[in-house]
Amino acid sequence: MGAEEIDMTRNTLIADAAVLQPNLICSPVRAFDVGAELMFADREIETGASGDMTRLILFAKYGF
Repeated sequence: MGAEEIDMTRNTLIADAAVLQPNLICSPVRAFDVGAELMFADREIETGASGDMTRLILFAKYGF
């Protein structure tokens, strides 16, 4: 199959997309940080297919 026969744009054109990523970081004691980020995403392509995502990310950091 040659490159001229492959349709690279099929089902990949995005009709609508939205992302929201609120996060919170706090330092309860010196040199120690904790945080969380909540990510929401939604996408629809021109064919009408759509999908969404929700992700929770937690972290802790110790600086010495």
